[in-house]
Amino acid sequence: MKNDEILTVKEAAELLKISTKTCYDWTHIEGFPCVKIRNCSRIPRAMLLEWMERQAGKRGD
Repeated sequence: MKNDEILTVKEAAELLKISTKTCYDWTHIEGFPCVKIRNCSRIPRAMLLEWMERQAGKRGD
């Protein structure tokens, strides 16, 4: 997979090893890297991985 790849919610969920429903829920969180196109959500892979790293870093705060 290339870092500039655009993922569907299902693909993002598979990448993160979470449920599709959880990933859909996350698309409504402020700051989550998601682009809405009509009823579809698309997630830039590189931005998603950066977001996850920031979330993991918050655990130590």
